[in-house]
Amino acid sequence: MKLIKLSFLLSLILTIIFMSGCGPKTFTKVRFINTPYSKDGDKQAKEDIIIKRYEIKNTPDELIARVPKCDKKTNMNVLNSKGKHVMETALVIPKGCWIEKIGITNNTGHIIQLNNIIAVLFDPAGNAYDLLTKDEIESYIKIQRPCPGSRYLIDQLNIIKFITRRKELLPDITTTGYLLFKPQKTAIQGAWKLSLYNVPCKTDNTGKVIKSVDFDFISIVKKYKDTYIQEGYLKKPVKTSSQEIK
Repeated sequence: MKLIKLSFLLSLILTIIFMSGCGPKTFTKVRFINTPYSKDGDKQAKEDIIIKRYEIKNTPDELIARVPKCDKKTNMNVLNSKGKHVMETALVIPKGCWIEKIGITNNTGHIIQLNNIIAVLFDPAGNAYDLLTKDEIESYIKIQRPCPGSRYLIDQLNIIKFITRRKELLPDITTTGYLLFKPQKTAIQGAWKLSLYNVPCKTDNTGKVIKSVDFDFISIVKKYKDTYIQEGYLKKPVKTSSQEIK
């Protein structure tokens, strides 16, 4: 037994020496970032309606949840040796979605209903994508995560604020929420446009819309190649350079 332990220890020491003895390792990673076309263009005011588009640099906490791990081969939740769920961190929204967060301020003095609002996302090639409904979001989640644990994500959807046609804008209040789209591919360089059509700005005494306005927000997706160097197997890689790829 002592001989086995000694042999294992010697093997572990040799492995560590070998790994630490390897020279620096250089590698690259490609990333895409979404930046506003202009800072001034991300806040627009028309006819007492102000809309601000928020830049999302990192995934918001409310769009992340702890859920049971899913085995897609069996469509069952993964269990550990004690029969308990193996938990993991997952996106609440479907993979491959384009996320927008906006705030709408209603300075008209009356309640505005977004019954007829149309939100469309245009990719750099001019392809148009309609706003996802909650039912469509749930459908994508069930397809991408077919295990019973998907209900954890669907439950989380109920506490996330989305901008939908059912939304009411109270006077002198800013209403914030997310817009979700499902383009064919999000990692496409170039100009993307978020268009909001038929945003009510004036109504008559009965609440009928008599005037509406449109808003367009432009953002630019850029591609970068980051170079990293790792001094040793147990060392954290350090980014040494970043280059935009056009």
